[in-house]
Amino acid sequence: MNINPILRNVLNYLMAAMVIAGMFILIDFVYDLKNQSFLTMSDAEERPDLPTKIIKTIEWKQGMVADVCNSQVMTIPYLIIEKTDTIEIEGWAVDIDNKTPLSELYMEVNENYFPAYFDVVRDDVANLLSMDLGNQIGFSFLFDRNILKNSQGEWASEINLYGVTEDGDSLLSPVEYKLLTVVDEPTEPYKQYANVQFVVDVLSAGVVDGVNKTLLMRNEPSISILGWSFEGILPLSDLYVVINDKAFRMNYGVEREDVKNVFGFMNSNKLGYSFDFPRSLLMKEDGTYADYIDFVPIDASGYVCNRVRYSIIYQ
Repeated sequence: MNINPILRNVLNYLMAAMVIAGMFILIDFVYDLKNQSFLTMSDAEERPDLPTKIIKTIEWKQGMVADVCNSQVMTIPYLIIEKTDTIEIEGWAVDIDNKTPLSELYMEVNENYFPAYFDVVRDDVANLLSMDLGNQIGFSFLFDRNILKNSQGEWASEINLYGVTEDGDSLLSPVEYKLLTVVDEPTEPYKQYANVQFVVDVLSAGVVDGVNKTLLMRNEPSISILGWSFEGILPLSDLYVVINDKAFRMNYGVEREDVKNVFGFMNSNKLGYSFDFPRSLLMKEDGTYADYIDFVPIDASGYVCNRVRYSIIYQ
């Protein structure tokens, strides 16, 4: 097949341009990869020795927005930590009171401070806030999931973001995000004949039908579930919730003097629990919502008891 010489030259130029463009993209990717450090415990720093400046503006999460975790959009202030070795939290941060960039940004977890990769251009945010610069607004924390564990091996329940002002003279007050860490559901040792008392008595986003074990849930972005539970005559040692096959450890051990008095417990009143989560956690992969939530009690001796299931009706 004969090709016009002029057309051949044009095609050659186009192919050369595509190769060169590809090389620049690869170089830029490698440059970003080198500059974005993978954080481990060895990268932990102490709190910056600077005076604290209180953030006055409450809009835009006080100027520190972490809204993406492992490429999934989050519901602020929650960050869902999946069971992957590598976690990446992304967002943007500024000195919101003065509408100026930060000089540094840190993620604090268990009193350890980790520096952000803080050179992502975010012209959208700059335009939104009427700022001149789009660079040094977007941030990313790429880290080993294990830095979220404390010295006892327990997962942190929150992180705090600390910004340093543009002049480097002040540390802005912390902005908290709640962590929901996906864990392995406990399955053994199993207790076949358990005498578990379990009650949900408060649903922030709706009403509890205790008789039919049903949650009548309104369309609200954040949900809190509170209640109490024990096994036999003793408090539980732990309590988990399972939503769409993902298990989370609940906050068990909340003081419930009313429950203690009703049942005559003499050794402890820490029989209550709570669990806060975003409504988005109820959404399944096909876009529909979960039909139920399961609770997994662990008795005082560490034995796994039967699941307690509450159905969900969406209002």
